[in-house]
Amino acid sequence: MDIHKLYGLLAEALTRLTFDFVEHPQTPRDVEAGQVAPLKVKAGDTGWGQLLSAFNQAGWILKELGVVEITGDDASGYSWRYLMDGDTVFDFVSKRVQANQFPLPTLKNTVEAWVLCVAQLGVNSTSRMPFSPHDDMRPLMFAFAEHGYARQIGQEFLWTDKIGEIMQATYQWNEDNLSTEEILQRAAEVELARALATVPKDVHLAALNGNVTAVYDAFSTRWRNGKWQEALSDPNGRFGDIQRAIDFVEMIANGANAKSTH
Repeated sequence: MDIHKLYGLLAEALTRLTFDFVEHPQTPRDVEAGQVAPLKVKAGDTGWGQLLSAFNQAGWILKELGVVEITGDDASGYSWRYLMDGDTVFDFVSKRVQANQFPLPTLKNTVEAWVLCVAQLGVNSTSRMPFSPHDDMRPLMFAFAEHGYARQIGQEFLWTDKIGEIMQATYQWNEDNLSTEEILQRAAEVELARALATVPKDVHLAALNGNVTAVYDAFSTRWRNGKWQEALSDPNGRFGDIQRAIDFVEMIANGANAKSTH
């Protein structure tokens, strides 16, 4: 696939992400699974940065591509007006790039804007594991694969090291091209395994009973530096997140269930 078509697909995806995907509430998809939904945006519609750098960057890239015009720039970020209907974006941008109508954003910056938006919305995986993309992002993933940024494995895709610089710039991967999300997940798993190995009886019983609140309280007041401690009397010393307690309860419940089947 020629580079101008990749630009066109990126512009189309950014238009979709900054308009269709931020509608509240989301309207039901009116196409069959596996199909790409028509873009809803029409010329004259407005968008804004959603108080997030990801969408502000996307808006600026769309401005550079000629898809929008910036109508405001204040403390909440950019606001803009779409200059064309969504179904004309691909042709407009790809032809503009093919005709070398500069100035244009670099491909790197354009892909970065897309990565930031999909990561913010949870629309498309940025991990190093194979994944199934959102149906509306599938044409772009095919294009990424053709340009070497991803590899297709059946119906799934796997990011390659070629996109590493972009993933690092958007803080999705570290300098070794390892997914930061997966690193944090692995660290959390190791922490819970360490906590399980020395779990106090009362915390273990609370988890067996499914008492997430008690387990959260125990982690918040007694788990410090990788070890169970005496309960802190200072309530300001509490910290942690509820998901850790939920995962711990599930881990103990699964262990109990596994034992009961043998």
